[in-house]
Amino acid sequence: MRPLKLQVEDLHKSFLRSGSAFKVLDGINLEVGAGEFVAIIGPSGCGKTTLLNIIGSLVKPDAGRLWLDGQPVPDCQGHIAYMQQKDLLLPWRKVLDNAILGLEVEGVPRKQACQRAHALLRHFGLAGFQSAYPNQLSGGMRQRVALARTLLLEKPLWLLDEPFGALDAMTRRHLHHYLLQARQQAPATTLLVTHDIEEALVLADRVGVLTARPARIKAILNVELPRPRRVTAPEFVTLKEELFELLQEERLETMIYDAA
Repeated sequence: MRPLKLQVEDLHKSFLRSGSAFKVLDGINLEVGAGEFVAIIGPSGCGKTTLLNIIGSLVKPDAGRLWLDGQPVPDCQGHIAYMQQKDLLLPWRKVLDNAILGLEVEGVPRKQACQRAHALLRHFGLAGFQSAYPNQLSGGMRQRVALARTLLLEKPLWLLDEPFGALDAMTRRHLHHYLLQARQQAPATTLLVTHDIEEALVLADRVGVLTARPARIKAILNVELPRPRRVTAPEFVTLKEELFELLQEERLETMIYDAA
């Protein structure tokens, strides 16, 4: 599938808390070009996951619209592969069976699904573990299975919600490599939510910063650095400091809001 251009127009969302409306998103406007990689950062609890859940058709917005390739759509269902914070592997299914779960749901014959999965699992360093159960894997290996399951769907739009946040630095680095390699072969439009500024800069073409709750887009920075990116390069460090300052301002706003 060819990648699709995603546009988020004036999204609003509130939830009920103690009988009152609790506003989370306050007019989010965002554009992700076809094949582009955009990362979203923001203070904890500002609505990053809610934004992905709306795009991923898990939550309905109160107002606003989604557009794919310039056409308004009620949701992006059928066009997305969504990798959430937890690996969500089914403990009673082996690695191979977990990897092909999405393909089975979509009606792909098991033999064909297994052939595709075997090749990707080998690429992800999981050869020999196809018959293992999730509880026999390290955290990094489980995340690789979850990433393989996501990519096997071959969707034009990938949503990634802090998929590597709980991993150690070395394992995260390896998974960044796998993800960027996969995008070279299938340049899907990608929207990543992360709390890690460095991860956003290593992976993304642009980084968007959300304000404190209720969230709006505060700034979007272009990351015009060659890959692979060196985190010690002066240009990288400068962008990291700029994003840190933007994020720090919003964290202070969150503390003031929560104390009020």
